[in-house]
Amino acid sequence: MDEDFIQQSEADGLCEAASAVYFHLARCKARELGVPVVLPDLLGPKGRIRCVSEFDVDAIEAAERFLLRLGVIARRAP
Repeated sequence: MDEDFIQQSEADGLCEAASAVYFHLARCKARELGVPVVLPDLLGPKGRIRCVSEFDVDAIEAAERFLLRLGVIARRAP
């Protein structure tokens, strides 16, 4: 198989980690602003969102890079 392609299980894992990272960041920002996190059903996951602590550092970093490439999150300030 071509090394440029990933397996479905790898893509699913990346998306799970990206969801965990995104919702963790959303909860942190909501706590900072003192407002609840409210998303339309269309954007919300159908099942349980895993906690970022359930992923290893490599998965979280890959998820962060993925979200950055998609423009979903912004790069952290230095």
